[in-house]
Amino acid sequence: MDLIVKNDNNKDSLCSLNCELHSLAGLMQHPDTLFLIEEIISSDFFFDKSNGTLFSVLKSEIENSRTPDKVSISEQLKSLGVSYFGEIPIFDFLTSLTFIKTTKAATIENFKILAKLKILRSLDTDCTEIRKL
Repeated sequence: MDLIVKNDNNKDSLCSLNCELHSLAGLMQHPDTLFLIEEIISSDFFFDKSNGTLFSVLKSEIENSRTPDKVSISEQLKSLGVSYFGEIPIFDFLTSLTFIKTTKAATIENFKILAKLKILRSLDTDCTEIRKL
């Protein structure tokens, strides 16, 4: 589930894109989960910037008492210039997330994992900076 991938600076980074997708799918299926995790998660916890933007859009929809729907979210992401893997239409990507079946408890656990991975990436960055001294 955890992966080492190259970041923008061609440096190895710890992330779990699978966990990110399961977290987003869970938030779409269980919007009330947001209120249980919103204090520990923000969009910058997502390694993939497009996933972070999707989280922000979902969060905004839920906070404004709107049920997240694929059409509205797709339009908002398009207006923000978000793309997935270059060729996949955003609506199709969102549809693929609906095929990921998850529970509220699993969604919360996935968000906890994202928080841990963000902390590990931050520690790695800090250690790299300290080594440069």
